[in-house]
Amino acid sequence: MSGFVKLFVNSERKLRNGWWVVSFFLSLAIVLVPAIVLSSRLHYQITLADQALMIAAVTILCQLLRRRTIFEVTGQPNIRWLVQLGYGMAAGTTLMALPALVLTCVGAIHWQLGTSAVAPLITGVETMAAVAIAEELLFRG
Repeated sequence: MSGFVKLFVNSERKLRNGWWVVSFFLSLAIVLVPAIVLSSRLHYQITLADQALMIAAVTILCQLLRRRTIFEVTGQPNIRWLVQLGYGMAAGTTLMALPALVLTCVGAIHWQLGTSAVAPLITGVETMAAVAIAEELLFRG
């Protein structure tokens, strides 16, 4: 194998991982740029959920092109996966609660009780879930 070919493929004649990273981000740009242009023309704001879905679609496409299972990115769904999901959610909650607690203690923010509507809480949880999914797929994809 020539030196130039070795730049692109490994000893098993498979595309090197670095080139898969490049192809992932190029594919993501191919999806995102038209979506941004189209959303601008239609006066539609691309939501975090939309972004997470686009990243998931590109991740699935790249895994299909690599002939690898999606579980290589997401992990095999089993009891251990659920336990680790719980740990991750607890860690994420802690990472959000600690700064809020510190800011409350130093008097930088003050809390007010509002109405007891559940809708804002659900919206907040949905937003955080979309961000978490997008980040995990973006950095693992």
